[in-house]
Amino acid sequence: MIEVVETWLNDSIYQKEIELENYSCIRIDRKNIDKTKGGGILVYIRDNLIYNDLTDRYCPNIDYAWVKISENNGRNITVGIFIDLRIAQRNIYSFCWNIWLNISRKIL
Repeated sequence: MIEVVETWLNDSIYQKEIELENYSCIRIDRKNIDKTKGGGILVYIRDNLIYNDLTDRYCPNIDYAWVKISENNGRNITVGIFIDLRIAQRNIYSFCWNIWLNISRKIL
């Protein structure tokens, strides 16, 4: 898995321009209209891996992604990627815990 933050992606960048051979791509474009620079996430997952995109789009000012990778032996790995946490700075633990609770319903 390859994770890229601060991609600056938006609707003017086509999916074909960012694809990597033998990888699936999860793309989180910048959504905050007040931002002129920064933001955006790309997650590349090797094609031979089984994965689920667990990302919900309910925090418009924070870019993040959650991905669950399922291994052949039945084990699962869940990975979270966050950027621009200034909005949640006052209580970062609470912010992360609330997101985890939200996606854990999809995992279990």
